[in-house]
Amino acid sequence: VFERGGSLRRITSLLGNTGDPDLSIGCDELLQFRVRPHLSGNAPVLHIGHGQDMVRMTPLDTRNVNGVVRGNSITFPGAWPGADLAYELGGHLIRETMTLRVGHPRTFRFRVDEHVGFDPVALTIGSLRILQPTLEPPVGSDKISIPLSWVVTQQDGKWLLSCMLPEGNYAGWSVST
Repeated sequence: VFERGGSLRRITSLLGNTGDPDLSIGCDELLQFRVRPHLSGNAPVLHIGHGQDMVRMTPLDTRNVNGVVRGNSITFPGAWPGADLAYELGGHLIRETMTLRVGHPRTFRFRVDEHVGFDPVALTIGSLRILQPTLEPPVGSDKISIPLSWVVTQQDGKWLLSCMLPEGNYAGWSVST
């Protein structure tokens, strides 16, 4: 439950039409979460906001694919050769997952296109945090998770977040943040 305009409201996290012509799928509850329904070129795909703070990000090196919405998540199958991209909203948490298949990339990069309150050192957007990525084994596997890190750089005045996987084939694994 969250408060907006003096009224208590139930958090559903169900994605719907936002009315925004560019980032038309989302949910404005505790967090403002909006996504573009398809990956195309280098257009911003994700908007996260809370109060006056916000960030718009673009996954780089992706294919042009349409997203599939299910309840509180959107998945972009084949976003990269050998990897899917998914965003899932859970009230105050947005989970980003790259599901890996044979031929997956070794590096995933995201560009911060616009922001208010983004701290590239602390990886915060006001009171929100961008968590460090983790390489997760398949469910039921005896393997353990591998902590990864965002490498933050600047290019053409914009912040880039890059995550590199260790050497190897991680088909069946996922990268989660």
